[in-house]
Amino acid sequence: MFKSTLSLVKFAPLFIFLAGLIFIGVYMIRNLPAVTVALFTRIESPREYSFKSYDKLLKEFVKDGLVDYRGLKKSDLLEKSLNELASTSPSNLNLESQVCYWLNAHNLLTIKVITDRYPVKTLQDIGLDRASRRFVVGGESLSIQKLYGNKLMPVIMNRAIPAETVFLICGGSLAYPPLTEQAILPANLENDAKVAAYRYITNEKNVYFNRSTGAFLISNLMKRYARKFAQIDQDPFSMCTLYLTKEQCPDLTDIMLTKTYFSKIDHRLNSLEYLKGITSKTPNHETDKKEAPQKTNGKTGS
Repeated sequence: MFKSTLSLVKFAPLFIFLAGLIFIGVYMIRNLPAVTVALFTRIESPREYSFKSYDKLLKEFVKDGLVDYRGLKKSDLLEKSLNELASTSPSNLNLESQVCYWLNAHNLLTIKVITDRYPVKTLQDIGLDRASRRFVVGGESLSIQKLYGNKLMPVIMNRAIPAETVFLICGGSLAYPPLTEQAILPANLENDAKVAAYRYITNEKNVYFNRSTGAFLISNLMKRYARKFAQIDQDPFSMCTLYLTKEQCPDLTDIMLTKTYFSKIDHRLNSLEYLKGITSKTPNHETDKKEAPQKTNGKTGS
């Protein structure tokens, strides 16, 4: 018995090594098509780019920020949009155009992974696709996660880019800002960003002030972009007050004000089919407030 245990311990590193090789092999095989396509794709580097197919896709299949995924599965616009994205590099674009490029790319790939899995009902149902699946973007093989962290956020963090731009990033669930119904272009970037910020912040599902209890609750998503808001001397809570009416807005200097983040995240897909005809109800913020673990009194959350 003792010798058997020693044998297992002795060969454990080998088993771990073999398991690692299998994992790497499966990963490489799964992503081989994207890597191969990236190597042989003819790349163009224009000074302007308008996302024509993707713009058409949004106008045809997005309504009020919700996506007709079932209809999109039958359309060739998704593949056309992906092919255009694969062969167009942002290397010669100016800063605003690069921001638009990576925003549109991120949102398009998010639509792609959800459409491929549809009819799933929540963002959790797509598993690790955002991190593991790779796509060709401007001649590079990228996952959505890598695109977000290594391409999109670095250009958005430039101080010349409006802080509200983060509200144009759609992750595919109702917890995220809704999709625009047209491609994001440099000429409209600032206006689209401010409209998106207004729509998100004035939705009581994302930002809510209960005047009777003195509780100011905001979405956890606001915390994610705290560094960007800090560029304009705002924190997640004060950023919200820029878009709230006097009746909606709390006095942030009130030491009795309770600032907290919602404890629940709405993982339901931004699907037009699932939410069609459903009347949006005001969420039970009193229940959420009791459950919320991230709370500060008179201090801004970080």
